[in-house]
Amino acid sequence: MKIKRICGGSYSLRFDKEIDIEKILEFFKEYSIVFKSSDSVKIKKDRKEIMIFKYGEMLFYNFEEDEVKEIAENLKNV
Repeated sequence: MKIKRICGGSYSLRFDKEIDIEKILEFFKEYSIVFKSSDSVKIKKDRKEIMIFKYGEMLFYNFEEDEVKEIAENLKNV
């Protein structure tokens, strides 16, 4: 996994493989689904938004870097 800061203070978390969106969504139960397709989903909780892509990337908006690092650590085995 690799975390990278992208424009606007957002973060990208890249996996080395394709990810199972349904398993990832189990981890974010307190988030509501804004949009969902067969290969991506956008979830939201308050101001925090996450885009999850099946090809192995997650984009975090309105998160601190430490929060993204903690999420990455928790998702290592998903």
